[in-house]
Amino acid sequence: MAAFNRTISLVDCIKQAMGQIGLTEPATVIGNSDRTVNSFWRLLNQAGKWLSMKYEWECLQREHVIPTVSPTLAYDLPTDWNGYIPDTSWNLSSTLPTIGSLPMASWQAIKARSLSGQTITLLYKLFNNQVNFDHVNSTSQNISIWYNSRRWVVSADGLTFKDECTANDDVIRFEPFMFISVLKWKWREARGFSTVAAMKEAMDAIAAVQGRDEPPVTLSVVPVNTYPFLGVQNIPDSGYGL
Repeated sequence: MAAFNRTISLVDCIKQAMGQIGLTEPATVIGNSDRTVNSFWRLLNQAGKWLSMKYEWECLQREHVIPTVSPTLAYDLPTDWNGYIPDTSWNLSSTLPTIGSLPMASWQAIKARSLSGQTITLLYKLFNNQVNFDHVNSTSQNISIWYNSRRWVVSADGLTFKDECTANDDVIRFEPFMFISVLKWKWREARGFSTVAAMKEAMDAIAAVQGRDEPPVTLSVVPVNTYPFLGVQNIPDSGYGL
């Protein structure tokens, strides 16, 4: 066993959770006929899905790159898609942000007023499990959008990602202390026991891990006395000439 464990396997997670509340620790989970062990397994999968929906965890963030091909306007979402991360949509070819997902009212107005292709950047709307652009250029453009994935489980060999634990050695990608706290809370809730202390422990653990998951944005209250003309925010890094 590693000296420092940032992840935990299915069987080790359930063994620790059951041991901490005074239950017999199982040797295996998958294939075990014990009803309590099976209950913990199902609650573990529920807890993992709940956590993956709750926050934009760094370990679950992935990049979706869409190479556009004219005249195709609709492109499938990734199979593990669990929501785009706001303000991460950029056209890597034009170095301009892409705007979306637009509200349906705005999308309808663009279509009704024949504004597709008249904007300086690409616009998109999500529906039918696809990214739908208002137009695409005749030349291929690489659109990059970061998203939250459902891949909170990975097989022991590190090759197969999934959103449920189905093998004893499957690895849970969440921080172990936090996940075990959530699992114990969910078990007490399912059994009808008091959850006051268990919920507090779990929510405190979630808050602590969230605070360390990504560096916070530094905000300045110092006024900036500059004019909004040309600058590093609106000119490319190179290739603009003199």
